Amino acid sequence: MCLPVCPSTGVASEQPCHDSCYVAPGVPVKYAEYISHRSFAWKNGTWVKSPATVDLHLREGGNQWSATFECWDSQTGPMGFPICHGSDKLPDQIAVWQVIACPDGDPGYGSELATSQTDCGAALSSKCKVDVEWAMTTGVIQSPEWYPGLTAESTWAEFQSFIHKELGSCPKPCPIAFFHPVDGGVDRVCRGEDSSDNSKDYYRVKSADSVKHCQGWCMISSGCRGIEYRSSGRCEVWVRPHGIGASNAMPNFSCFRYSELAQEVLFKPVDGATDRVCRGSSASDNSKTYFMVVRASSLESCKAHCVAAAVCKGIEYAAAAQRCEIWYRPDGIQSSSLMSGHECWRLDG
Repeated sequence: MCLPVCPSTGVASEQPCHDSCYVAPGVPVKYAEYISHRSFAWKNGTWVKSPATVDLHLREGGNQWSATFECWDSQTGPMGFPICHGSDKLPDQIAVWQVIACPDGDPGYGSELATSQTDCGAALSSKCKVDVEWAMTTGVIQSPEWYPGLTAESTWAEFQSFIHKELGSCPKPCPIAFFHPVDGGVDRVCRGEDSSDNSKDYYRVKSADSVKHCQGWCMISSGCRGIEYRSSGRCEVWVRPHGIGASNAMPNFSCFRYSELAQEVLFKPVDGATDRVCRGSSASDNSKTYFMVVRASSLESCKAHCVAAAVCKGIEYAAAAQRCEIWYRPDGIQSSSLMSGHECWRLDG
């Protein structure tokens, strides 16, 4: 139950009120809905977002469980948060904490569950990695409405930014180094010597899900001098020897110059790479906590996704399945094992 305010009276009470978390059958109280949808519960071996209460002992989707939390009104709450009676701006005035519930038992993450990260240079906690991986591989597929602007093809950095804003368990992703906006970058197309110089020989066209993904393409492409990205997913990797010298105004485009001082990103083959799968400390060390899986149409696209993820240590790629493993094991890829149709590459950039 959600105590101590009953929506039927708007009065704080220390006695249970059976409809305290829903206004009518199927209609949750705004506060209860808001806090539930920002809470997590450990179910069936993974963290899932908590459903809101919509009737007595019934949650959204017919679930019989949810995360538990306390709600306080301005009279009885120790911090004076206005959550029900007298407020017409719900839920904007509510202070929200991430709430954890374990109906299936302790998932074993310990104190890291409560960790909040803010520094973009901070090492990612296990909690952050779990949150991002679950959002990328499960959450955005099962409930895409929870992730506005994101898809299953979005990059790690984009999901990390979302988790940082919504949950606080991740630091803000640091921008990819060495990319500088040309004439402001936004609503600009790249050009050569002047604003009308746009030979097709200056660039190679790639498909990318975001600016960061396009930048990833640049960082693994020989001779890249910068990128032009269109919001529809078109990525121009500029290889003009003299670089991007100018730009022109164009809505929905962006133009970035790649610094000549940038460190080259190198992917080195692990044990020859071909017909090898990546492993941890030994050929049998292959914990699922070492990597996350995304879909990539080519080896190069898999590498670009890796570069766009600040945590990436290397990749394993299976072309037939278009399966890309982004490895973020702290000690990286130290071994491999034989498996036909796979490739293993270590990021040393």
